[in-house]
Amino acid sequence: MQESFPRYLFRNALAGAAIGVLVVAAILVFDVGGVGTLLFGGDDTIVGLVLLVWFFGLTFASVAMGSAVMALGHRPKGDRPDRGSRAPAGLIPAFAVARPRRHGP
Repeated sequence: MQESFPRYLFRNALAGAAIGVLVVAAILVFDVGGVGTLLFGGDDTIVGLVLLVWFFGLTFASVAMGSAVMALGHRPKGDRPDRGSRAPAGLIPAFAVARPRRHGP
């Protein structure tokens, strides 16, 4: 049974957001660029922390969703196409017939 598309997107967004939270934690633990010192030394620590986590999570979730959508048409390694099929996985060739243009009056 195949997974529904919204569930697929949600799962990837959740994974991306989790990675974003881990990146924020690493930035704060290692005090990259003095961000941790600046954040915890001010008066609005909670607001700054919420904004940092929210936007990192949003960015990483968007990247994870985008990369998941872009990978939809690719086959896993070792998966062979049907014999005689030259189209990549998930793509169906389409043909169109066009009339030739008339040249001049």
